[in-house]
Amino acid sequence: MRRRIQQKGPTIVRLEGIKKVRSAGGKTYLYVRRADGPDIRLPDLPANDPEFLRAYTDARETPKRTGGMFRAGSIGAVFTAAIACEDMHTISSAYRAMIRRHADDIRENYGTAPIRGLERRHVQQDVDNASAPDHRRKVWRWTVKWAIRNGFIEHDPTERVSLPRKAPTEGHPAWTANDVNKFRTHWTIGSRQRLVMEILQWTGARISDAVLLGPQHIGSDGIIAYSQQKTGSMAYCPWFCSLPAYADDMENDRVPMHCALDARFAKHLTFLATEHGTTRSAKSIGGVVREAAHDAGMLKSAHGLRKYRATMLAHAGATPHQIGAWTGHESLKEIEHYTKPMERRAAVMGTPSEQKTGKTIELLPKMTKNHFKSIS
Repeated sequence: MRRRIQQKGPTIVRLEGIKKVRSAGGKTYLYVRRADGPDIRLPDLPANDPEFLRAYTDARETPKRTGGMFRAGSIGAVFTAAIACEDMHTISSAYRAMIRRHADDIRENYGTAPIRGLERRHVQQDVDNASAPDHRRKVWRWTVKWAIRNGFIEHDPTERVSLPRKAPTEGHPAWTANDVNKFRTHWTIGSRQRLVMEILQWTGARISDAVLLGPQHIGSDGIIAYSQQKTGSMAYCPWFCSLPAYADDMENDRVPMHCALDARFAKHLTFLATEHGTTRSAKSIGGVVREAAHDAGMLKSAHGLRKYRATMLAHAGATPHQIGAWTGHESLKEIEHYTKPMERRAAVMGTPSEQKTGKTIELLPKMTKNHFKSIS
């Protein structure tokens, strides 16, 4: 179809390659035909509008791909081959989804550019402008590593690519003991909300792991052990066994968890299964906790319950190794976020175990003006 644009004077401009599409509601949309990919929709503006003409020109000048595919040696071709390789089957489904999401964006923006012309400054600029810079850098590094191994490129343009600086944040706020008690008061035993909260607060597991936990993970020693989806490493939580010395006072968190489990109407392969026995998604569990906490008058998240357990363990005097074994944290830096404040408190108060020995803290007498006069 040729669309004629009558301008002032005798000049007539013909726009080629425009296709009309009529919707079910009777509205007509204009597209630029593309033999090498999906048609590009034009804005709903008059044909002689400058914005319409600019969009038409951009659509017509978009670099073409060969046969609907990216040219060999292009960034798009390398990313397409990388996400189709066998290495993708060795990583978790969540990580695969993240790679595909960013790979699609990279191919859309830079797919026709040659991979051998890729430099560090190009990757750095893309990482700086990404909505999730850390994930974008990981995808670049993963793909470039595959490209080097398979001979598409010789140098590594992702070396020394840094993340943009951002203001430090605390992330999801940790729950407190008062928050947990408030939630228990609002949501009684037998409710789905209470069951989800109790499982998460006791295990300290990520929601991606919590939705998969079930009786099959409980060993004969009374410990529930599971392989973490994110890292592949094991985490261990005391389920029926005696609690370690540092966790003696945590029985008041374990008992409500077992009560919530016993109150389930039906028993399935996973503790948090739906009424039909299907496994819940991590996203749905996150929504359950967030909405239930809001109904109880709190702005808290499911991940905040993971922080709650780590904080309680640190407050009880657990070592970084003991905290990591329970919650699955692997990075010492992550664990120190919980243990450092407690170590500083212990420096002036003593550890909980030391306080249980019967030692008392003698408070200073109230200072009066006479005390200061005598000191001076």
